[in-house]
Amino acid sequence: MQLTRLRWWPLVFLAGCAGPEVSEPINNSEALDASRAAVVYAASHIQVVSDSAIPATGGVASARHENCLVPNQDLNGDGILDPIPPRTQLLIYRGATLRGVCTVVGPSGSPNILMTQTGFRNRVDVDADFDVNGSIDLDLDGNGTDDETNHTLTLPTVRSNFAGAAGANWALPALTTPSVAVVTGGSANSLVELYKPQSAPKVLYTWPHLMENGTLAQLQAMDAATGARTWETLWGAGFNNAQRTHHELDRFHITSANLQHSWPALSLHTGAGGTRMPYAVSFHTHGASCASSIAVRVGGQNGDLEEQSMHRGVAEVIRMAFPDSAFDDGSRITYKWGDCFDGDGPENFVNAASAFSNGIQLEQYFGWITANHDGVQTRGPVVAAAVRSVFDCLSEPADASSAPWYYGNVTSGGTGYHTSGLCPGFIADVDITHAWSAAHSMYPGIQNCPANGGANGRAHVDLYREQTAAGGQKRWYRIGGGRMDYDASCNPTLKVLNTAGIWETNSTLFNPTAADTTVNANQTVRFRAVIRAFKADGTTPLPAFFNVSG
Repeated sequence: MQLTRLRWWPLVFLAGCAGPEVSEPINNSEALDASRAAVVYAASHIQVVSDSAIPATGGVASARHENCLVPNQDLNGDGILDPIPPRTQLLIYRGATLRGVCTVVGPSGSPNILMTQTGFRNRVDVDADFDVNGSIDLDLDGNGTDDETNHTLTLPTVRSNFAGAAGANWALPALTTPSVAVVTGGSANSLVELYKPQSAPKVLYTWPHLMENGTLAQLQAMDAATGARTWETLWGAGFNNAQRTHHELDRFHITSANLQHSWPALSLHTGAGGTRMPYAVSFHTHGASCASSIAVRVGGQNGDLEEQSMHRGVAEVIRMAFPDSAFDDGSRITYKWGDCFDGDGPENFVNAASAFSNGIQLEQYFGWITANHDGVQTRGPVVAAAVRSVFDCLSEPADASSAPWYYGNVTSGGTGYHTSGLCPGFIADVDITHAWSAAHSMYPGIQNCPANGGANGRAHVDLYREQTAAGGQKRWYRIGGGRMDYDASCNPTLKVLNTAGIWETNSTLFNPTAADTTVNANQTVRFRAVIRAFKADGTTPLPAFFNVSG
């Protein structure tokens, strides 16, 4: 057995077999720090086992085909065989080719590395390993036995680096770069981490699976439009130039629950002692694994539904970025949990990256986001821009605000807010303080609707309350809002997007609860409204207001 110590990340290279060992159960509290050790196996005995022998992770049954059980190793030179830290990724080479990756989920209890047959086919094999019927049918270890029968495959060409020197020091990922062009233009065998931080980060945007159809275009569009956004950081995991031409999704996909520790830049925000951000977002796409009628699902940590209002608000902004005709085929934007990949698990890296454990996970049907919605631009970048606008409006300072008092009223006075910053809406902050406890009613919308030409206009409103985490991080917690449809007499109808992706008239969900608007005696609370107000044409901005009653 040989050990390679890499700076501080735990990507492990599969080259093969370890000698006899003592099988030990994984104990997270006793396992060596996953951010410190990297392991090289000097030769590879990879044994195909039944699906049930490999644990699934992250609540996703198919993840077992990404996982592997591995022999213990002496990681610190004390003569004791240590379990490899769970959720460490192993890089699998065949000759000079980076063939795949698997995630350690426990000890194998033998000298062999154990994988499911599907996992082996996707992440280890080359075409020559299979007969015309798709079965493993070669004497790969030269012992005269058909490996389709004994299912133990010796692969001496799997190695830790292109030179083939087991135990050689490697700094992997091969590169951490702020350049998307480097991610897409490197070696076909490369493993590249994108990390583009800004000076005052509040939002972490992530693309963990750039081989998923449509996600690279979203990253490229957002990267090109970073501009003055000092509050955002972009992160992505790139395998094989982020291409999807050689079954990269089957070979390199790592479920989100297993991503926290193996990427040096990401672990700055998800690892022990890492710097969490107020907001974190991950972009994913899916194919037949989820219903194609769900164009975009806004998920993430939800707990006891305390984040449902935030997820609904993001879904509404995405929905309003498209004409109704984009949904004539029955597609919908939703924020429903419990069916397909909702991202609710606390081990999901995007939730771990948030100071409030409440990341946003977007699951998008690739057939919908890669289609043109206006004959020019695919829908994916439009979705990304809509999501980004939500957090632009939470990161920029207010366009107008009121000093602390027991009520507050703020108006835009015009439409300059629409072009003065990156947020397309009017940002209004109201500070409420007084000597007694009370709940407060909130009234946002189009300012002086009749006089300003707001008849038959429309506004979208997000209402927030400032919240502070235990570590001092602040965020805007969404407490209400929705769509306001004005009639010819400027009377508004309050609507929200329901979990089926349909607009419904619902003032109860639109208006914040008394608990969310209560300010206790001698307490000061800041509320924020983001109001996107337009004339009937849907594009001409209108003046807006935000009133908090006494």
